[in-house]
Amino acid sequence: MTTRNLEALFKPDTIALICSGNDAEVNIARNLMSGGFKGPILPVDPDRWALEGALAYRDIASLPLSPTLAIITRPLREAPTLIRQLGERGARAALLISDARAIPMKERGDLFQAILDAAQPYLLRVLGPSSQGISIPSSHLNISLNRQPLIPGEIAFITESGTIGQTVLDMDPDSGFGFSHLIHLGDGLDVDLADVLDYLAGDYRTRAILLYLERIGDARKFMSAARRAARMKPVIVLKPRRHPDEDPGDAVYAAAFRRAGLLRVEDSHELMHMVEVLKAAKRVNNDRLAILSNSSSLSLLATDTLYRFGGRWRNFPKRLSRVWKRWWSQAPSPIRSIWAIKPMPTPTGRPWICCSAIRE
Repeated sequence: MTTRNLEALFKPDTIALICSGNDAEVNIARNLMSGGFKGPILPVDPDRWALEGALAYRDIASLPLSPTLAIITRPLREAPTLIRQLGERGARAALLISDARAIPMKERGDLFQAILDAAQPYLLRVLGPSSQGISIPSSHLNISLNRQPLIPGEIAFITESGTIGQTVLDMDPDSGFGFSHLIHLGDGLDVDLADVLDYLAGDYRTRAILLYLERIGDARKFMSAARRAARMKPVIVLKPRRHPDEDPGDAVYAAAFRRAGLLRVEDSHELMHMVEVLKAAKRVNNDRLAILSNSSSLSLLATDTLYRFGGRWRNFPKRLSRVWKRWWSQAPSPIRSIWAIKPMPTPTGRPWICCSAIRE
């Protein structure tokens, strides 16, 4: 995995828009401008004088500046030639909106390899093809066909599905859900899930990462990136389960996710619930979890949940009795376990003293 030149993809200074003469680039240019992108936007279209008020250029060689990022909406068969020209012009990344489904399956392999061969001499990174774009509020980037801007926040969402990504963009602005990144990988020809995971693991604006994936190309590369990311921040994954007769390897995926430290959710509702949890929760940096309850039933349920997700419940140290006495003179001594604590009456109006003693 490599994060080389991903800064050019996610934090570009100058953007070239290689147009195909349809409405896609109009919407993209409009979204870039309304999103507050600060750098130059350079349309390349021989059939237009201007695009959304920005002067259009006849070809890539005519550009007055070297673009950091190029957005390509032209037919995918033209991509190898365009990427080679962009590399010669100094571009460091390309986003292929072009849809690969228009290419017959038997021809895609050769075309994809031609794209990689064109980019490699210039170390130019390619996201896509068939990507529906990226949205990064901190970079004022809304490279998508959707007018709805992404709500700023601290959760990154990487998706292999444009439809799943669209549900994030369609969320109610008043919901309070905010995202640092929305990245649609498309076919993941060059920049893949592992590359983006590795990049976001080191991004200080991102506190947690959500993944929607249906396949993993390079398993070793993915596991390395997933382990590193999960050590640094929560990583939640949604992957559709297959019927065992159709895909007996789902158990392998589940084991790999657990081994890497990823938390798997079962459906989009659980994924959105995790967004709510991550929005409110603070990261736990150790395994010292205390369960404090006034009900043995609730204590048992909480403990079951803790063990089911790989956590551990710890006995209280002997010194807690001394600390507890400072907070409450009627506290029993010694405090041996949660079961000794749970039936204790809490002084009326001061339930917080129990938590304060445990925290201390």
